[in-house]
Amino acid sequence: MNTPENDSRKAEYDALEEKAHRPEQTETARCAVAEYPGELKYVLWLAGCLYMRGHEAYYSDRMSFTADLEEALHHNRIVYEHTDNDELKRRSIAGIVMTLAALDRYEEAKDYAKLYPTAPTLDRETVIGWTLTGEEKIRHHQQMTMNALDELLRNISGAASHDTEKQLASLDCAKKLILTLIPDGNYLRYLDTLKDLTVTRAKLLQYTDPDSAIESLTEARQYAEEFDRLYMNHPVCRPFTSPFFDRLSFDSADLLVYGPLKDNLRTDDFRSMVTPQTFPALRDREDFGVIIA
Repeated sequence: MNTPENDSRKAEYDALEEKAHRPEQTETARCAVAEYPGELKYVLWLAGCLYMRGHEAYYSDRMSFTADLEEALHHNRIVYEHTDNDELKRRSIAGIVMTLAALDRYEEAKDYAKLYPTAPTLDRETVIGWTLTGEEKIRHHQQMTMNALDELLRNISGAASHDTEKQLASLDCAKKLILTLIPDGNYLRYLDTLKDLTVTRAKLLQYTDPDSAIESLTEARQYAEEFDRLYMNHPVCRPFTSPFFDRLSFDSADLLVYGPLKDNLRTDDFRSMVTPQTFPALRDREDFGVIIA
């Protein structure tokens, strides 16, 4: 047997676990759990993949959705009950809460949420920022701003109620945040976020304002095509040019952890999101057929 330091198989699993919890990696994560049963982080990886795979089936196969989320819940609980590692404990609690909430088991979710540790007043990155000067300090603060933007976008998306008008307001707010912080239009990785926002907007509008829904889908496809043009032909690092992020860049080599770039095209992702089944109110329109072609 290889020693842990020379275990290339484990190193491959570690690289995937650190960066990717994707539906298509469910069986890879399951293999990792079987081959390294003592690695509880792989159990969390499997739980995350199952959670994501379940949500992919939400509209088309509710039985698969429920089955995957129940299994994800089971694996999260295994980690919660057996780990002494604080980080794994936090991640497992978060996974349990998210999964229970997705299964509409809110009272159980609240009980676990109360177990989640209170965050410190000052985070590590803020304290590190105190030690930096000059260009290094500027870059550090830009990265913290981008991290805050990402968190705010997640929170805004999660805060939307079941009221369609409020959901639309949340989507518009999220889009305005991106456009405000990247005023020059060089969105880079946020093209992917804008694609998702505009597709969701179109879903909400398809019955009440189908023309606007078509406009949103057209815009979303353009975002997907631009992302693929910039990044998905070969690994490339491109810098942001926004005054808020001009010390930062995005490297599509980071996407290789999900597999070959050609297998992860955002235009393919767009087509999987926008189908006659997900947009029944638009399915018979000629312009809708052009968009999904």
